Amino acid sequence: MSLSFGCWNTIKKTICMDNHCNDKRLDVKAIIKRFKHMLQLKSDKELAEVLCVRPNTVSTWKMRGSLDYNSLIIKCISLNIDLNVIFDNKEVGRGDELNKILVVPRELQYQYVLMVGDNSFIENLPSYSFPFVFNKNLRAFEIVSPLGNIELAIGEQIKVEANLGTGKSYVVVSRNQGVLAGEIIAKEPENILVHVGTNSFLKNNVRIGINEIIELWKITRFVSITLEH
Repeated sequence: MSLSFGCWNTIKKTICMDNHCNDKRLDVKAIIKRFKHMLQLKSDKELAEVLCVRPNTVSTWKMRGSLDYNSLIIKCISLNIDLNVIFDNKEVGRGDELNKILVVPRELQYQYVLMVGDNSFIENLPSYSFPFVFNKNLRAFEIVSPLGNIELAIGEQIKVEANLGTGKSYVVVSRNQGVLAGEIIAKEPENILVHVGTNSFLKNNVRIGINEIIELWKITRFVSITLEH
């Protein structure tokens, strides 16, 4: 079960840069309690053994309100534990599954380029539930608008050799330049010129070789999102 995108961003804010940032957005004691309940662990000592840490480490996490989130997420994935229950105390139901699509956050876009085709990586990407049903073949890519707002560029995958139209927007996954979202403003035999961003007044044109494109997603819409949890 993939983590909801809203919960992903809460964790991201909490982890900060050093993975042990003291932040009150997440209730560490509650997370530990839910994780122990899911595994039917009775003591912090048993929890420490599962996470391969010292027993006093768990006590320190509770006292400081910090946690090794990376290790916990990896353990949840390996045990097939719903991350939404652990971090958000919310189980994703069937209704949510119908309007849920996978999201590629900015922090994972480098790994996404390297691991295209790796189903285990793709299946564990965060997901976002919309108030309407989406085509399951769609995927969302997190981008930052020229005004600094977080948006999701939602697209349907097409073949790289497809007849690309200028003036249309795509998410281009390039093995050399990463994940880029923008409008194709020119097409050459071996290259495309992409205007990156959604503001035509802020020019940032990137030339991408056709042979370096590993995925291409035709954008169907941009969705502005709120990251407050």
